[in-house]
Amino acid sequence: MSTTKIVFIREIEVGKSKQSLQILFDSSSSDFWIASSKFQSCVIAKMQTYDCKQEDLCISQHEQYVNSFETGFITGNLAKFPVGVPQTSQIGYFGILINEVERIPSRIN
Repeated sequence: MSTTKIVFIREIEVGKSKQSLQILFDSSSSDFWIASSKFQSCVIAKMQTYDCKQEDLCISQHEQYVNSFETGFITGNLAKFPVGVPQTSQIGYFGILINEVERIPSRIN
């Protein structure tokens, strides 16, 4: 039996400033994760990150969110921010701003 692995990558706009980010949609999860500007590994690697600021209509909770996997964990802060795809209206959305990852789990081989 043959299986096909499909990856959905899309440009989105985040915040009042409509910062453009390329994201990978995980169709097996209801969680929406964005790399925070506090995520040092991404900053050092010059990857796209989002800086959650009140003037950008982003409201971040101070409480840490942790998602543990067999192979590691992801931590971040729950936040509400405007999000949309280019040329559409933005909506207020809740997501998680990633601050740290220990061995990212991957289902893509």
